[in-house]
Amino acid sequence: MRRDITKLPSVSQGKPAGFYQDNSNSFLLEDSLQNSIAQTVSFRGKGMHSGREAIVHLKPAAAGLGIRFRRLDGNGPDNWVPALWDRVVRYPACTCIANEHGVSVRTVEHLMAACYATGIDNLDVEIEGEEVPILDGSAQPIVDLIESAGIVDLGEKRRVLEILKPVSYENEHRKFSFEPYDGFAVDINIYPGEYGHMPWTGDMTPAVFKQEIIGAKAWGRLKDIWLPKIVGNFLKNPILRGAGLNTAVVYAFGRPINPSGLLHANDMVRHKVLDIIGDLQLVGGDIRGKITCHSSAHVTNHAGMAALFKTADAWRWQ
Repeated sequence: MRRDITKLPSVSQGKPAGFYQDNSNSFLLEDSLQNSIAQTVSFRGKGMHSGREAIVHLKPAAAGLGIRFRRLDGNGPDNWVPALWDRVVRYPACTCIANEHGVSVRTVEHLMAACYATGIDNLDVEIEGEEVPILDGSAQPIVDLIESAGIVDLGEKRRVLEILKPVSYENEHRKFSFEPYDGFAVDINIYPGEYGHMPWTGDMTPAVFKQEIIGAKAWGRLKDIWLPKIVGNFLKNPILRGAGLNTAVVYAFGRPINPSGLLHANDMVRHKVLDIIGDLQLVGGDIRGKITCHSSAHVTNHAGMAALFKTADAWRWQ
């Protein structure tokens, strides 16, 4: 029987403003079982960066296989790409993974975040295209799709990565760090110029993620979107071709210009949390520890994971 992860979080007393705490003990650690989806479901849409349409099929997978991507627009058995931190390749403004044969899949972070929200840790993702569709810019549509497919436990314990001592990665004004913690918590801080300091701090569980984070959309400033879109037309690997009012929150003149507006005033930092959780799924299991990040970016998230795994005495699998 799968643990209930739909219980809404309660806000703790005596914590700083913006600190969320889930008292349901549902952070899916070592006493929980591995899950997959009950049946195949599919979705389609355009990529945020390529602007090209892709079709994605989410299929059940056996315990212990983890999350794997398979490109269907190629031939042979070499099209599988494991969703793991050491498969990350450098790409601007997204998380891209590739195998040893150079087969890659771009913008996997929202799908990985949706797997966290629904407790999925074994999944075969077949994709007809190069990039996971951005949909509405959040993880909500993929979460809804997974839940419509049904979720089954696979009878084996989940993998849990326990943080044993602090490890940090710093680069100029960006910092990403791990430290021991009894549970899973995040402390995320961004500083988007004229919008000031935006923090999000608290216990992170699938329940908290679903309640507070999954609906926050990708965002960007109008001036930072259109120039890369134009320049990207002349690049081998374009960026932001699919960006627009239907796929992201666009800011101009100090406010969002989308007719739908925002879910929350601090959706900027909430979406950063979404991206971080999606990227952290690439460790290959749940995390027992606390994450602190200043001025988050995908490249910082990736470097933070690499720094952790290079420090052999800072972690262990439970």
